[in-house]
Amino acid sequence: MLSRFLSYAIAFIIVASVVDVTSAATLRNAVSVDRDVVRLSDLFIDAGEHSKTIVANAPTLGKRETFGAQQLQNIARRAGLDWYPESRYDRTVVCRPGDLISTDEIVAKLLVKLRRSGLPKNQRIKLFKRDLSIYVARGAKADIRILTPKINIKNGTFSAAVEIPRGGRGTERLQITGRTFKVVSVPVFARRLQRNEIIREADLDFVELPQSAVGRNALLDARNIIGKTPKRLIQTGKQIRSGDLKPPTVVRKGSLVTIVLRTKKMLITARGRAIDDGAKGEVVRVQNTRSRKTIEATVVGPSRVTIGLLGGVL
Repeated sequence: MLSRFLSYAIAFIIVASVVDVTSAATLRNAVSVDRDVVRLSDLFIDAGEHSKTIVANAPTLGKRETFGAQQLQNIARRAGLDWYPESRYDRTVVCRPGDLISTDEIVAKLLVKLRRSGLPKNQRIKLFKRDLSIYVARGAKADIRILTPKINIKNGTFSAAVEIPRGGRGTERLQITGRTFKVVSVPVFARRLQRNEIIREADLDFVELPQSAVGRNALLDARNIIGKTPKRLIQTGKQIRSGDLKPPTVVRKGSLVTIVLRTKKMLITARGRAIDDGAKGEVVRVQNTRSRKTIEATVVGPSRVTIGLLGGVL
């Protein structure tokens, strides 16, 4: 009986000691931090009295960092935690979320500042460094500031500083430079037009292009485009050149037309059949349907041509 009691007592002592020793920490597989440092409790559950101990710098905003098995074991050992990796593949991924500010957003803020510094409305800017996308602390987008904007009118360059909020690390200044360039509003087709379609105002869009990219023969005034027709299929978004268009055909080959001979004292008309297509103002061949005589006449409107006294006998 005594021996059985002693066995139970020894077993109880062993179990109690095991429970005390094995209050082991549990590894977190992934964690998100919103500060500049990583604490022990970010990596391990039940980290104990040292849970607030700083063990590493946090990743930069918008980035992540992986802590491998050996690195985690070293951290646990230094902190006195009872934790060992189950395999060499154990790891914890720490990410630092933030709000992304794109290059376009920075350029928009910069453009406002440069306008106030004298940049003309018909000029735009291009950064020497193409990608300025950055992450800032959540909710800190509005805190980005553009400082000391300067424009060099002679060589068309500019510079400025961007002040970026870095949370607990204060702010960081990023120097940016670029050049200015003049833009032109260029009419382009908003849809694909077929040959002989009449171009209407609704068929046009306007795009801004650098002046250096605008062709010498590009049409810039919509009034020189509306009412005409493409000579060929023109893609949307492409510059429209004077050679791409022609007046619309108002007399079709083979169609009946009215031939008009007008003088101060008389007006003579006859029926004819067009031998050519013709736009207003163009000269086409027309055959008189009665006399079968072919003459040249000037198109003056839909199905209507005119001849002078020397244009031929009707």
